[in-house]
Amino acid sequence: MIILSFCNFDFIKKYFFFMKTTTGRGWFDIFCSFMFVVTVNKSIWGWVMLGVLMVCGVFFVVIGYKFSGKSDPAGADYDSGSLANKAGTAALMSKFN
Repeated sequence: MIILSFCNFDFIKKYFFFMKTTTGRGWFDIFCSFMFVVTVNKSIWGWVMLGVLMVCGVFFVVIGYKFSGKSDPAGADYDSGSLANKAGTAALMSKFN
């Protein structure tokens, strides 16, 4: 689900829109990390996955709240075509200036 959130599928936008934001991905990572609590008694890998997902989740939540309203507004979806056009235009203009 986390990997699919980076793709531009319509069902992700419709049903899992929180995964399109940095903060939403962080909270989902924290939620998934608690699912590994069930396996912590059986092997060390449960503790490892719990720790890794928890660290990634907290990182994404902090970054999402820190930059919310600046470069990554909560709830915004990015149009990769318009971003590519803006970047191309900026690169072309910087070459001629």
